[in-house]
Amino acid sequence: MGSVFATWAASLETLRADPGAPAALLDWGFPISGRALRRIADDAEITPILMSARGDPLHVGRRYRTATPKMRKALAVRDRHCVWPGCDRPPHWTEGDHVEPWGRGGPTEVELLRLLCRPHHQRLRRGWRLDRMPDGSYVVRPPRRLTQVAVSPPERSTPVAIPPPEPPAQVDVPPSV
Repeated sequence: MGSVFATWAASLETLRADPGAPAALLDWGFPISGRALRRIADDAEITPILMSARGDPLHVGRRYRTATPKMRKALAVRDRHCVWPGCDRPPHWTEGDHVEPWGRGGPTEVELLRLLCRPHHQRLRRGWRLDRMPDGSYVVRPPRRLTQVAVSPPERSTPVAIPPPEPPAQVDVPPSV
């Protein structure tokens, strides 16, 4: 499949998902939400261009958002699988995830990337955190809204058929006299 090129304009506030931020505009003038733009950007190669108030380019930013093929090889050797605790999905089933999100200035450097499979990458988008410990292991932290409840996220569990409840045992009661 060939490359698809699109141009869009968005304020920094839109990219950061600040409350009240304006919509982003695709090159033909169609507005999209900042959330939709960030989802599109997840699979895009982006070259941000800082513009002046008059529309003059002031700075052309970082080119690579995704890991290069050489970076992917290095991540595969280092991480060996999805780094989410308990997940063993191999490198070719994973994505390079920025420890600090790219849209917030996180650099695309091997030291600051980690391999995550799509389901675990999606959990990070829903508020889960993955903290790296000094020994190199990772600890999962649930979203704040879930910390009130004991949550143990299932890891690729196999569906289990739950049998219906047993009917109550019948007890013969002698008739009363």
